[in-house]
Amino acid sequence: MHAFTDPGAQIYWLLLGGLVAVTAVSAALLVLRSRLFRPDEKRGGLLTRETMLGGGTIALLLSAAVILFGTSLPILSKTRVEPSFYDATNLPIAVIITILIGYSLFMQWEVQDGPYTFRRSLTSLGAAALSCILLLLAGVRDAGALLLIFTSLFALFVNVRIGAGAVRADWRSLGGKIAHAGIALFLIGVIATGRFSSKEHVSLPQYTPRTVLGRSMTYTGYTQRPDGKIVFNISVVSRGESFSLSPVMSPGGDQGVLRTPDIASFLMRDIYVSPLGVETAEATGASTNGVAGPESLVIDASVKPCINLLWGGTVVMMAGFLLAFVKRSKEQ
Repeated sequence: MHAFTDPGAQIYWLLLGGLVAVTAVSAALLVLRSRLFRPDEKRGGLLTRETMLGGGTIALLLSAAVILFGTSLPILSKTRVEPSFYDATNLPIAVIITILIGYSLFMQWEVQDGPYTFRRSLTSLGAAALSCILLLLAGVRDAGALLLIFTSLFALFVNVRIGAGAVRADWRSLGGKIAHAGIALFLIGVIATGRFSSKEHVSLPQYTPRTVLGRSMTYTGYTQRPDGKIVFNISVVSRGESFSLSPVMSPGGDQGVLRTPDIASFLMRDIYVSPLGVETAEATGASTNGVAGPESLVIDASVKPCINLLWGGTVVMMAGFLLAFVKRSKEQ
């Protein structure tokens, strides 16, 4: 978040210290294991598992470099990059990573067999293509989003297919496949939430229902806590479901008014409501930070679809990582 706001020098130094610590530990590990890094004189060709792993490492380093540049720019200068910068630069990298994740499982160590690899991938490629055709028929027209969804589904189907075949042999060897499936789910959640979210800026008159993003929202008043925080009460009716949202505004000292959104979570979507200010009768419609005699609450409302894929993918990825780590540590 420091790339979009100014959290102060302490946060900058904390982030810099973290980067230095990670770099120092990584360099030390490389030095300690340098004797194990011996070049192999064998040449198995380009389409081997070694090449896929090397390409994946390079892609991750490129993504890290892009993020490091964007997040460090506010520290080194007064310039900040927009969130769209990360989307534009990381999208092709993510596509490459998911392709490598899928094809790496079909390739062999030190042996190149392109036709065999392609034939084995046809089922997963076809399933991913069919899924994207269905999304296209459903109205999805974002070419970049469809491309990443296609490659992510390909990686997901490959890992599920091969993992299902290997589970009876040795379930402890499934760590990498589970982690890769989690990465694919995570990326699908990222693209669904980032590209297909809907947002609306609206004023809610007190006790008067307003249709916001296809849902009826009614502002019913506020409660002021002893600590100065103001809790706004919003009643929401959505597709036969009714629930309440309670976003908060509070004094933030030098940082001005702090606004805390409230979230209603569902299986396929999350609904966010953030308070922006109160329009009072005395202000004749102008937004103020006061709450005396409120007439309308001004909010930003947004719906983020499939965000549970993002969180679920993260959990699956970590579970696979831990399983692979435990198996590897027992082999040492």
